[in-house]
Amino acid sequence: MKLSKRLAAIDQMITQHYDHIFDCCCDHGLLGMQLLKRQAADMIYFNDIAQPLIDSLKAILIQNAKNTNWQTHCLDVSQINLPKHGKSLVIIAGVGGDKVIDFVKAITHNNSSVNFELLLCPVHHHYRVRKALIDLNFRLCQELLIKDNRRFYEILHISFEAPQKLSSIGNSMWDYSSLTHFEYYKQVLKHYQQQSLDPKKQVDKIIKAYLTLDKSFQKYFNK
Repeated sequence: MKLSKRLAAIDQMITQHYDHIFDCCCDHGLLGMQLLKRQAADMIYFNDIAQPLIDSLKAILIQNAKNTNWQTHCLDVSQINLPKHGKSLVIIAGVGGDKVIDFVKAITHNNSSVNFELLLCPVHHHYRVRKALIDLNFRLCQELLIKDNRRFYEILHISFEAPQKLSSIGNSMWDYSSLTHFEYYKQVLKHYQQQSLDPKKQVDKIIKAYLTLDKSFQKYFNK
């Protein structure tokens, strides 16, 4: 089965070889199978909390995988213990922002002495996710903004040793000449401006942060 635009983008962002790659919340395992096919790591771990999905996926892998460099696990992401040897990449995609934050906090706490990177693609709450990652001292390897099936996704590749500072509103992911990116910018801004009507939301700082992008977009688009 062909990868969605979102999963294909995640796959393309993995440009180096890892000792271990964990495809968390793997669903039907399409991304992990692509990584297994191109041997992106010495070992690919397929992880999902739904036992029927894991059982079905394991049967498919046994029948079709051309190598045995894989394992399947039915486990909550927050319970994952990463191998202490080698370098690990943990992929968390297809879940909400609050879940991503909880998972990352747990992985960070449980694997404090392990060399690992994260590749995250939350379904929503991107600003909240970014602020939590900054508080945890993560830095940016790369980031990408895509639109797939009428939904926008921010994909974040992060680690503790990455060269770039992580921004709460995104930095290198923005293409100010792109109509798609402008559409996303307007959507996010409208969302928080609507929330600002409720004083309890306290989003003025968020709106102010996103408005710093306005001049860059105005060079290409008239509001």
